[in-house]
Amino acid sequence: MLIPIGTIRSHHGIRGYMKVEAFSGSSRTIMAQDRLMVGVSENEASPYKVEDVKEPMKGAILLKLDGVNGPEDADALRGLLLMVDEEDLPDLPQGSFYDYQLVGCEVRLPDEILLGTVERVDKFPANDVIVVKGTNGREILVPAIKDIVIDVDIKARRITVENRKGLR
Repeated sequence: MLIPIGTIRSHHGIRGYMKVEAFSGSSRTIMAQDRLMVGVSENEASPYKVEDVKEPMKGAILLKLDGVNGPEDADALRGLLLMVDEEDLPDLPQGSFYDYQLVGCEVRLPDEILLGTVERVDKFPANDVIVVKGTNGREILVPAIKDIVIDVDIKARRITVENRKGLR
């Protein structure tokens, strides 16, 4: 299974480097790869050898792929996803999860009341926010902080959150 870890934003310079946006702390993952899959989806992806990857400042990644030799080549890949095989993802510390692992999990209160299902995880400077599609169809924003998120059970596909005002 291919896991999206970033997206190509634009070219950088004249030698085929690309500016890349990493998803969810994936800059380390991108920096550790010698091969990436590039495409619009898992079914429409092509392998590329990584020639060089730089992080000139925190959060800014410059990527050079084999065969991408100038701005025109880089621009042809703009907007495409960078993906890796799930087994190539580095292990995370206990209690940490990749965003894709949370998507689709049920979100419940401690008393078993179902709030909804995780649609995505949004990134903000202060903390991540788990976006839940509520059982009533409305969007519920759950701060991904220890005071709110009580338990995450990936195998059971379930997240338990504190019953706080605004979560219903």
